[in-house]
Amino acid sequence: MARVHILQTFLGKNFEFRLSLAIENEIYKQFYKSPEAYINKATSIQNNIHPQKNTVLHSALVAGDISVTFLVGLSVQEMATDEKKRSRASSLQNAFFESRMTEKTRKFQRNSVLFEDSTKKTKLFPNSDSVGNF
Repeated sequence: MARVHILQTFLGKNFEFRLSLAIENEIYKQFYKSPEAYINKATSIQNNIHPQKNTVLHSALVAGDISVTFLVGLSVQEMATDEKKRSRASSLQNAFFESRMTEKTRKFQRNSVLFEDSTKKTKLFPNSDSVGNF
């Protein structure tokens, strides 16, 4: 596989060239057998160590608190910011409960929302004079 210097282009702007090269070399060492995995890991690291998006990971890497080998070994979930982790956990929890709702519960929830809208006198159709006039 011809090595693509994805990270050097991006990271060279924000990191020392030697650090970006070290990251890319480690990715190559771990993923050289699979070009797709190599590209995916490089892209994931690029997105997750951006100084404005993930200041914690970026600072730890620049300060030397985490090694390049450790960074490359992290999963996408492990590299995410705390805010992103909370958002993903909330989405997973919502999906979990949604998947376990019975049809009766779904119908009740829909009716509750419609009832709430009608009690707020929310107009579903702006040109109608009263709620529910079709």
